[in-house]
Amino acid sequence: MNHPFFCVGHNWKPYQYYSGDIDFPENLSKLASDILQRIAPSIISAWNTHSPDTAIVNWYPPDSSLALHQDNSESSQLIALGSPIVTIAIGDKARISVAGFERSGQRKFFEMRSGDAFLLFGPSRMRFHGVDKIFPGTAPPGLNLKQEGRISITMRRAFV
Repeated sequence: MNHPFFCVGHNWKPYQYYSGDIDFPENLSKLASDILQRIAPSIISAWNTHSPDTAIVNWYPPDSSLALHQDNSESSQLIALGSPIVTIAIGDKARISVAGFERSGQRKFFEMRSGDAFLLFGPSRMRFHGVDKIFPGTAPPGLNLKQEGRISITMRRAFV
């Protein structure tokens, strides 16, 4: 990782969760549930059963990226269940890549703009994914961010 991050709910250090100092905000859980209801209503019961207890908040400066990776630090039971992961983007646009279940798999690319959500659940939860590029100066002007870059809030349940 070449960018700063912090956690709410449980803390995370590569590649393990442990008890955190900041409670997981109920309004983040509601926001994630609303997103799931719109994108994938068929899995909302899985989310409600395993509501989020952790969010990793990343700051991506304009020259940063995040290599292809899997989100696999959570409980093995949650991974086996395909427990949902919801990411919300704020700020500059980014190019995201998603591969298969091997890092070397063919990648698909898409742009994630401020306000967009990215969802991994079920078998797709274990797809490799990453942030290839940040496009400086593309944040909506109304955000009034003090500097160029992107914030991502990624919510998931870390423990059963």
